[in-house]
Amino acid sequence: MKKPPHMATQLFALTLPAVLAIAMGHARHEAAPAARVSVPADATLLARGEYVAKAADCAGCHTAPQGGAPYAGGLGMGSPFGTIKTSNITPDPRYGIGRYSFDDFDRAVRHGVAPGGKALYPAMPYPEFSKMSEEDLRALYAYLMNRVAPVAKPNEPADVAFPFNQRWTLFGWQLAFMPHGGFRSQASNDVEWTRGAYLVQSLGHCGACHTPRGWWYQELGYDESASRFLTGGINDHWSAANLTGDAGSGLGRFSETDIAHFLKTGHAGGNVAYGSMVEQIEDSTQYLSDDDLLAIAHYLKRLPPQQQSGTYAPTTQPARAATNGNRVPDSQSLGYVVFDILPFLKDWDSYGFKPLLARYLRWVLGPTP
Repeated sequence: MKKPPHMATQLFALTLPAVLAIAMGHARHEAAPAARVSVPADATLLARGEYVAKAADCAGCHTAPQGGAPYAGGLGMGSPFGTIKTSNITPDPRYGIGRYSFDDFDRAVRHGVAPGGKALYPAMPYPEFSKMSEEDLRALYAYLMNRVAPVAKPNEPADVAFPFNQRWTLFGWQLAFMPHGGFRSQASNDVEWTRGAYLVQSLGHCGACHTPRGWWYQELGYDESASRFLTGGINDHWSAANLTGDAGSGLGRFSETDIAHFLKTGHAGGNVAYGSMVEQIEDSTQYLSDDDLLAIAHYLKRLPPQQQSGTYAPTTQPARAATNGNRVPDSQSLGYVVFDILPFLKDWDSYGFKPLLARYLRWVLGPTP
């Protein structure tokens, strides 16, 4: 097995050029406004912004569990380096984004740099959001600034160990691993494919959970050109499935309708959502239009099988196959044993024992065959 690269050497190599570039760029960056920014917007723009917020699952990540105020932050996100708390993105001028200009918002969401030059941890999926269109970004900004209630809640510090608590090192991470060039369709003649690719790669940030990560917590691909893109990953202690066309571990045996229905309801084709995916469906994909859900499914179904694992043999009987762990003869299985002893239990009155267990088992299992 390959040993990970020496941490100190890699950090220095990755961060030195970025720190110099950032130091020169900060002097030109304008200071944030002194009061909450007024953002004019019409009903159409606000409706689009609300939809973008749902598609990007902003509330799902930026709302603390157990009754937290919407968008006020405080959700702990587990990582190999510690727990990172999501930030307050309400328009509160002191603790939230109330004093952000659009350019400030753009730098934070699409470039991972907050006002004041603070680099953001990639627990926020700004590598994916770097592909967000300016139209969607402006709509999201208008929605957050106008329709979300300001909450004066301070941001909680991240619980991250040294050296990962040194945010200046993140500039090197961004220089080395951030995708560039925005969203580019590889099938511009297929409108549905293009829309699905945009939702998966950008707003939906599916790769943040479903793409494996390297030694430096970077995703091993940001679009279908990478062989590890959407082949399954670990996020916040949950296993995220392979979303490529593999029939054993991926979506090969799902139809486009199955995938769209799953994203809408949390179940389809004999499969049920679990873990973080339940929250994602509750907070995000259930609100997407049927056309967008089908576009996502259309895109995913055209991803070739990658990192194949598992088996899918629909004509076999897995319940009786020894390869699936069932090595107990039917005569020794629990169901047969219970049915064999029921007549004995029903006659077991000589010791003064009322056969309550027998009646309970008959109620649960049905009449004795």
